[in-house]
Amino acid sequence: MIKKYLHPIVAASLSISLLLGCAACKTNTSSGGSLPAKSFNKNSGDFSVSRADAQNFWLRKLEQDKPELHAMTLLAMLLSKDTGKEIFVVAKTNNLNSRVVYLVTPVRGGSESLFSFSFKDNYFSFDHYNLLSKDGPSLADATYELEISRRVQGYYKELGVK
Repeated sequence: MIKKYLHPIVAASLSISLLLGCAACKTNTSSGGSLPAKSFNKNSGDFSVSRADAQNFWLRKLEQDKPELHAMTLLAMLLSKDTGKEIFVVAKTNNLNSRVVYLVTPVRGGSESLFSFSFKDNYFSFDHYNLLSKDGPSLADATYELEISRRVQGYYKELGVK
């Protein structure tokens, strides 16, 4: 995906370094991903991505890819802040036109729950989010993209590219 934006030599060296750097990284890209809170890849050195950074980047990607889900996510975050409770974002299918509608609720929605947010912990907990990528970018994919971006910026800095 990102290779099309890079010079082939840089893309090849990035691919090799990412393969070597991410060998110990376990993520689940088909769901939201079960990733540690502090760092997703402890072997990536200066390029590691914190959970908070990944969540922020994921939220921005969600805004671009799925604006209606992004709006409900922001509402869930605000409600969690105001109530102090975990708030769930659920997906309901409209029977009239089979369109997916996103809603927020303080109650877990079973298989309709995509994820929840707890303002107290500043943490998204993914339930049935991103099944077959229909819900938008996964947290694991957003983390990977952010790590690549940081690596490229590090290489630019090292090479004096402005």
